[in-house]
Amino acid sequence: MIAKTIAHGERWLRGRGSCRHSTHVDTKLLKRAFNLMREMEEFNSDYQKWIIQNERFKLKNYVLGSSKCYA
Repeated sequence: MIAKTIAHGERWLRGRGSCRHSTHVDTKLLKRAFNLMREMEEFNSDYQKWIIQNERFKLKNYVLGSSKCYA
């Protein structure tokens, strides 16, 4: 379910409102979508940091190369 939500959200953001229903999105729903995306990014960053601190074997299998937690 998370993968579907992310894929749809990314597709919607890349379209920059070019889809027919984008102009009708309720402001509250839009805010919830942005909050959800921010929460997922924060969770993923924290999770990647946790993996780096706790995983001893094959770290590269679990840490995403493009993760912001390296900065």
